[in-house]
Amino acid sequence: NARVEFLVLTFKHDLVDAVVRYELWDNGFEGLGERQFDNCFEMGDSAEVIAELITTARREGFVEKIQTWCGNESFARWCSYADRQGDLFAA
Repeated sequence: NARVEFLVLTFKHDLVDAVVRYELWDNGFEGLGERQFDNCFEMGDSAEVIAELITTARREGFVEKIQTWCGNESFARWCSYADRQGDLFAA
């Protein structure tokens, strides 16, 4: 999923703030802004996107970057999406 890959890259390489603040856009990367970031979560499958992001972040070792960005309460909810999805395969 391209949206998950985009989110993985932005979090993994510390680019979230640069994207949502339009810093990349202003430096010639037109089309990379807050609207594009938000679109990753607005296609009717946000729980699945977040679950895959969290799963990848745990596996690749950058989950703390997501926690720092979204705060403890939202992070706990995001992790619950990934944990719930994992429970489906454990049954």
